[in-house]
Amino acid sequence: MIEVMASWATRNKLKYLSILLGFLLVVIGVPLFFILTSPPSCSDGKRNGGESGTDCGGSCIKLCPAETPEPIVLWQRFFKVAPGVYSVAAYVENINSSAEVKSVGYSFKLYDSNNILVTERRGRTFIPPHKIFTIFEGGIGTEERLPTRAIFQFTESFDWERSEYIDPPIEIKNKVIRNETTAPRVEVTVYNPTVRTLSLLEVVAIVYDTSDNAIGVSRTIIDELESNDEHTIAFTWPAPFAGAVARVEILHRLPL
Repeated sequence: MIEVMASWATRNKLKYLSILLGFLLVVIGVPLFFILTSPPSCSDGKRNGGESGTDCGGSCIKLCPAETPEPIVLWQRFFKVAPGVYSVAAYVENINSSAEVKSVGYSFKLYDSNNILVTERRGRTFIPPHKIFTIFEGGIGTEERLPTRAIFQFTESFDWERSEYIDPPIEIKNKVIRNETTAPRVEVTVYNPTVRTLSLLEVVAIVYDTSDNAIGVSRTIIDELESNDEHTIAFTWPAPFAGAVARVEILHRLPL
């Protein structure tokens, strides 16, 4: 009788042990199998599959920072629009021919003659491949404080992605400046020679003096510009510029 009870207890232990081992095999073994046998990817946290870095470079759409130079800020300036109201602009170049950033944060800071912060304006922008573009902010109030310099900087790391974007060959026609000594006005005609409609086209006008310093910047958005169509736009300023106008540069970019 004792031997029968011992055999029954042993069988129960083996039964429970088998159930436990089966449970562990399902819960741990099966996921582990798929992890160990899954092919390399650009999101597995490993440097594999021909990547240049961890989940970047090689066949991945995400590019490694070491392979992608940061944008170059060629200049940054502020412009007085009215008493206590200013605009700011940064002139930026992305030298990467096939790399873009969908969204990145930035800030403009205005300082006074004592190097004390007057105000800050933050925003987000995109960076198209192989292009010079302008980041512009307007309507910045400073009350009675007078800024003497502007500092622009990107506030986030760059999430570079591989890009096959080709900038459309937009044409700028009939560039004219009027009322230079009173309330300056720049008029330009933008022509779309492509076969597609362009949406949310950003157009920026930069006015330079005889020393090639920027003395005025303004921006507008063309909501829609159809194929083989043109649109005339005007950039205006409420007061004369600080110097004589030597040239006007027009820049444009489309959302990625």
